[in-house]
Amino acid sequence: MRAVRAAGRKSSKPKTFRIKVISMGDQAVGKSCLIKRFCEDKFVQKYIPTIGVDYGVKPLRLGEYEARPPADAHHASLQAGSACMQLRVNFWDLAGPAEYCEVRNEFYKDAQGCLLVYDVTSRASFENLPAWLDEAREHKADNMVIFVAASKADNPTRKVSEKEGRDWATSQVRGMGSLLAGQPVLTTQA
Repeated sequence: MRAVRAAGRKSSKPKTFRIKVISMGDQAVGKSCLIKRFCEDKFVQKYIPTIGVDYGVKPLRLGEYEARPPADAHHASLQAGSACMQLRVNFWDLAGPAEYCEVRNEFYKDAQGCLLVYDVTSRASFENLPAWLDEAREHKADNMVIFVAASKADNPTRKVSEKEGRDWATSQVRGMGSLLAGQPVLTTQA
């Protein structure tokens, strides 16, 4: 009898949606710092290189929304509704050095989002962004939403202008056929 009553009741606990987001970019551009800041609200001053892959998770609760079937096969949408939505963003922080390429390749599969990061004080990190997109394409990660993040924007020795970053993101990322999230470039600072 208990099982029958329980089966008839709707769960008041909202469904949790999981999103897989990877980080891409050269070594020391600030990928780990961005993820740690978002997930744990901490800033690490000392540089500690990522060895292979690191992981961060951020549970979020979105107000009065409900998930609707996606308009296309790859992207869900939210509509005003009566239930709160639980979201769990799983960040896979991929090491930047070339020697970790084989490790990184295992994490591109099924990624729904990407944080593509460059350091505004490093022209080379900006010029390497197309290679990161090529690596993602090579491993079939071409249906993810891409956020381009310009890190260290508070540093006065800027080598890449905000306009140049935005122009690149608009042309290159959209050219990849992925969704560009909101503004083409997010600028970040400590």
